[in-house]
Amino acid sequence: MTRHDLPDQTGPLLDRLLVFLDGGGSPEERHQVESILSHDPAARDLLRDLAEQAVTVADCRRVAGEENDTQTRQGERPRAGRQAWRWPAIAAGLVVAAAAAGAFSARPAAPLVIGQVTKAVGATRLFTAAGRIEEGIAAGATVGPGDTIESRSSDAWVATALSDGATLTIAGESVIRVLRPEAGERRFDLVEGSLWLDPASGAAAAPVVVRSPAAVLEATGALFDVRSGATETVLRVHAGMVRAARRVDGAVLDIHPGSRCTVSLAADAPLAAEPQPDPTGAWRLDPMSIGAAGHGLLRLATADRPASLAAFPLLWREGSLPPVLLHVVGAAVWRASDAPVRIGPDSRFRFRGRTTRPVRIRFGVSTQRMQGVFSGKFEVDVPPQRQARDGDAFEVDLTLADLVAINPTLANTAEGLEVADIYALTILEDAGLEIVSIDVTGGE
Repeated sequence: MTRHDLPDQTGPLLDRLLVFLDGGGSPEERHQVESILSHDPAARDLLRDLAEQAVTVADCRRVAGEENDTQTRQGERPRAGRQAWRWPAIAAGLVVAAAAAGAFSARPAAPLVIGQVTKAVGATRLFTAAGRIEEGIAAGATVGPGDTIESRSSDAWVATALSDGATLTIAGESVIRVLRPEAGERRFDLVEGSLWLDPASGAAAAPVVVRSPAAVLEATGALFDVRSGATETVLRVHAGMVRAARRVDGAVLDIHPGSRCTVSLAADAPLAAEPQPDPTGAWRLDPMSIGAAGHGLLRLATADRPASLAAFPLLWREGSLPPVLLHVVGAAVWRASDAPVRIGPDSRFRFRGRTTRPVRIRFGVSTQRMQGVFSGKFEVDVPPQRQARDGDAFEVDLTLADLVAINPTLANTAEGLEVADIYALTILEDAGLEIVSIDVTGGE
């Protein structure tokens, strides 16, 4: 409220403030006025105006009083009238007005909420703008400017509902910061990993901006996913349009449905879009060539052992449950394959690896809809007796029917979905899990 919006100064509030400013009124009446001042910014503005006017009037009265004293000394009779606007009362009024305004401005503003977490699975972490660290994000947690969401394993993910009904999802090995909105835009910083933006159907979409190390992406009502590393960002647009700007030189391009764009800090070519490649049903993990797409420690081949990816320890947290120690190894298939890898009714998944002793191993895939958003994880626990073992080596063959949906509300079968990540892990026990190869076949 501005001073032009002040209440009618001829009303009872003005009378009460005049009495208050003049030092009058009972203690109860003064307490009531102080309460009004502490809660009503318009009343504080009015009191400031009155106090400023009181100072001016008092100065005039003081000058007039000095003139009257001179006239009295010269034999003239001073003018009659009560003594108005006592200086102590004026000072008190100014102090109370300033204190009330200070108390009001010192109240902490309600935090700005950008979204609310609807689901968080696995090793997740929230760094809040207030400096707190929350291990294992709980459903219902709100996020706002300055907060950072982290999913710390290949099979973790976090879904957040935005204010316009859109859903922002990050999957494994991802870090995203929530930035302060500007001009009505929701703004996010994808530090690394992947995110999906699924607009609400039938709702008025708010604009969104996603920053990555290589690109700045702007969209309104578009369905898209972004995969980003330290120097390269891959954008796939499935509905609507996304504008991509290359950060290194400012080059801009509009990306339309069915297209993808790779934005690199090595700006040695014009920014260009291309049709999304047709999906494939076959893919193979080779530890020596997987590079940054691998989840695990590369162990080079020796005279008696092939190269492998070794599992690393990870504390798995879900909601308020106690953390569980996992040993995880796998690969980000979306980063390791030029074409999307589709799961078909005849798909098979063959894992070859080794452990230092027979142990139960959990195998799984995280998925997304073809040209769509994150669709959950599918897993199966395989005991040692179901593993084809030769000493410390094992081989496990899985079919589509073996994989069980962890979140059936997202998808109750993996058929027709795209593989995002594929992984193996042991729970609690460090059995020296290593993966030598993974083959996906039969998805055509």
